[in-house]
Amino acid sequence: MVDVGVPLLRRTTRTVELTEAGKAFLAEVRLSLERLERAVSVARRTASGETGVLRIGYMDFAINGRLPEFLRAFSRFRPEIRLELSFYATMKQQEALLADRIDIGFMIGPFDQPRMASYTFDDNRYVALLPITHPLSNVRALRLSDLAREPFVLGSGDNWGAYRASLFSLCHRAGFSPNIVQEASSSEGIFGLVAAGAGVSVYASCVRNVQRRGIVIRDLDDIPEKLYTCAV
Repeated sequence: MVDVGVPLLRRTTRTVELTEAGKAFLAEVRLSLERLERAVSVARRTASGETGVLRIGYMDFAINGRLPEFLRAFSRFRPEIRLELSFYATMKQQEALLADRIDIGFMIGPFDQPRMASYTFDDNRYVALLPITHPLSNVRALRLSDLAREPFVLGSGDNWGAYRASLFSLCHRAGFSPNIVQEASSSEGIFGLVAAGAGVSVYASCVRNVQRRGIVIRDLDDIPEKLYTCAV
């Protein structure tokens, strides 16, 4: 038996509750148990010959950004490891990590989870997407407030919840709530709807890596914040 040396419980005649030291101790115990479960999982995968597999979760901004370059470099460095990629929205990636369905996730940051290490992998500026025939397409740089009266095309709440939360905050600061007229589950859907003239959108600057006809991309000069992709 290990003597912790400090009281972990506070007892009264009616209740028993954790002290602050007890709460910290319990959190560490839970973390240790999760690490143990992960070690058991790794051992089982080793026994079944699956150690050469790296399970990766990714979302749109990652795969349209630096992730392909990273994956090519990793495969050159460790060709014996097979990469298993799965698309997950940010919140679903967090769930998949906790459930040990993926080993690493590339998601919208910042990521505040004390049980997991998180690193900034990529950053993007916010940009406006306009139909090529839109009157504002002739303006070289815009302000977010210039889009206040425009119909918006956005990713659906199920798959784009983390991004929508950040965008809504920026729109609120600019003095408006976006008038969402169409939603899409994927980036390709967003691009297609904008190209069709259904509305405008705000996306990450990695869109410049994707060839798409019928869309004009314009910087948003009044948004200094960047959109971060984290590796977790």
